[in-house]
Amino acid sequence: MSTGTVLVTGALGGMGEASCRRLATRYPHLLLTDRDEGRLATAAQQVRELGARCDVVGGDLAEPAAITRIGEFVGEHGGLRALVHTAAVSPSMADWKTLLTVDLLGTIRLLDTVFPHTGPGSVAVCFASIAAHMGRPVPGPVAAELAGPLDETVVERIAAAAGTEPSTGTAYIWAKSAVVTLCERLAGSWGRRGARIVSLSPGLIDTPMGRLELAENEQKKTQLEVTPLRGDAAGRRSDLPGRTDDIAAAVDFLCSADASFLNGIDLRLDGGFIGVWRHELGRDHRVRPAVG
Repeated sequence: MSTGTVLVTGALGGMGEASCRRLATRYPHLLLTDRDEGRLATAAQQVRELGARCDVVGGDLAEPAAITRIGEFVGEHGGLRALVHTAAVSPSMADWKTLLTVDLLGTIRLLDTVFPHTGPGSVAVCFASIAAHMGRPVPGPVAAELAGPLDETVVERIAAAAGTEPSTGTAYIWAKSAVVTLCERLAGSWGRRGARIVSLSPGLIDTPMGRLELAENEQKKTQLEVTPLRGDAAGRRSDLPGRTDDIAAAVDFLCSADASFLNGIDLRLDGGFIGVWRHELGRDHRVRPAVG
């Protein structure tokens, strides 16, 4: 679909905002969504100044009504050219159930809503996290639910399977792991429409959310110490090595014709952290088939 709407969720966040700036120079029409409608209006004007038409739909993606409004808008404006789904909450921002509702169930609902508006050339880029790749063992009952249907019932099923309340960090790992799995599962149905769906797993990126997690989460400090690529320090406001422009460039590529055969994959953009985590620190807990 060479025309249609480019939808960016979480458009006021660091990675969403950078993606908007980049995509505004590539595509004629953007739709921005986030919770603060006043700030969205300002962001939309900045996009227009870069040459693209821009509309906004305010709302919380934890609420089905907001997702319905987004779907209606996309359907009325030429269908979906691209979805860049950055909206999420981090472990320091919400309780575990809210986190699963926003980061996992919100993603499921959004993809279900925009899917009828896809066609040849449409693409979805769903933001996951390197947390999905860190290999922390998932309890058997929860793993069974994550391997089952990823649908409207998933949060309640995970809550029942967990037995006790997980930490927000654990819930975040479960949610982002499921997002990676979801994009892989949907590669067939999207591909048969000539569309693509991929996930993107950022590492330590210099954003307000990233800075909050660095201050509140000791594990983030460990990740910072062992990430081998330090990135370009220009314009950064913290020690976090990744820049939002790095994310925007990856999003631009994934949405472009240059990525036309990429479908159902997860792109890690982490400066090499997972490589160190698995192979130098020995934290690889993935299950592998026996050899011989």
